[in-house]
Amino acid sequence: MKRHLSIPFLMLALLGILTIPSASLAAAPTFRVKIDDTEVGVDVCGVIGTVHATGMNIVTLNGDSFTQRGQVKTVFTADDGRMAVLQNAGTITDTFTDNGDGTITFTTTYKGLPERISSRGQGGTVLRDAGVITFITTIDLNTGDITTNAEVHGPHPEADSDFTLFCDAFLAALQ
Repeated sequence: MKRHLSIPFLMLALLGILTIPSASLAAAPTFRVKIDDTEVGVDVCGVIGTVHATGMNIVTLNGDSFTQRGQVKTVFTADDGRMAVLQNAGTITDTFTDNGDGTITFTTTYKGLPERISSRGQGGTVLRDAGVITFITTIDLNTGDITTNAEVHGPHPEADSDFTLFCDAFLAALQ
């Protein structure tokens, strides 16, 4: 099953690893990342607001791979007061392989809850991806071409929709 990754999905999945100071990467093979970050003036699906992300991740580096375990909860508050909650939790394992032919392959496996979008009020969960999902992405270093395939196990409506459900679910969750 060929898939294209959406920026919101990647943003949630990689939030923890992107907030790691580069000095921490060299300091230890396993470390904790506490997330408590607020960004103002963020545009999500055409709605401007404030994003507040909290959580904890434990990252283990191992040569050509890393494992990230933890959870992140992101509360989006629109400038008009409406709110939506985005959550992810579980384990992400990422490995890369130099194929020796000018391409590199990344294999990323999510186990747990890669994405849940819910309302802050009585509306409950609008979109929930859960279970195991693996993305195999090959990059041709000469041309920049990217090929991504997904192996899906569990309810992953976001992945099944080719990552087109995010904005609809996010906007439905705003209350």
